[in-house]
Order: sequence, then C-alpha cells, then structure tokens
Amino acid sequence: MRTAVEKGGWINIVTHANSWKSADYEMMKNKVREIIAYAKEIGLEIGTFGQCYNEWKETLYAVEKMKNYRYRKI
Repeated sequence: MRTAVEKGGWINIVTHANSWKSADYEMMKNKVREIIAYAKEIGLEIGTFGQCYNEWKETLYAVEKMKNYRYRKI
C-alpha cells in the first residue's frame, strides 16, 4: 500500500464476503476494517469496485490495446 501512495498508483482488494463462514465472519470483518483504516491513514482513497472501474477503465483498456498491438504478428 505504501508503494501505491509513493508512486501514485492504486490497488484493488476484492473479497468474497458472502462466502465467509460465520466463525470467520467477525475475524474477517475486523481485518477488512483494519486494512481500510490503514489505507486511509496513509492517504489512499477508498472506493467501490464500480467507482474505481469507472474512473480507470479507459486507462486500463488503452494499456491493454497497446499491449495487443505491440505483440500482434504482422
């Protein structure tokens, strides 16, 4: 996370909260809260997947398009 802050990058953390067992639920909920608190503390902006995707999708597709063009056989 610190590298993302230092280099102006971003990270994506995805969980499968709906598949956690009840015994794990409280532990994982607390761990996710700790991760979010730490991320905010060091200056990362928090967003939903949809928010992040909408903000970055054009950049992601442009990079992917360049990769495909570069490796295309002529």
